[in-house]
Amino acid sequence: MAVPSRRYEVWDFVRKLLCTAVIALVSPGSIVQVILGLFLSLGALVVCLHYHPYVRLSDTLLANACLAQLFISLFGGFLLKVCPSTVPGCRRG
Repeated sequence: MAVPSRRYEVWDFVRKLLCTAVIALVSPGSIVQVILGLFLSLGALVVCLHYHPYVRLSDTLLANACLAQLFISLFGGFLLKVCPSTVPGCRRG
């Protein structure tokens, strides 16, 4: 695996810290927590797409795919959280 730049390493560390420790403290189980996670994951994806932090293209593509998967998973959680009970076929757990 090619080594990314130091600035990106610092950014990735801050992103991981925000996505684990800080989000856990923001209204646990609420929609605000999911939305904050969505914004963080989308921001991380945009940064990785813009800066191409890895030397090899395949490493950058893999990082982008993983960040996109994280955003899609959180978006699915967001949809499950906001599913109104008035919509036919929409069941809340």
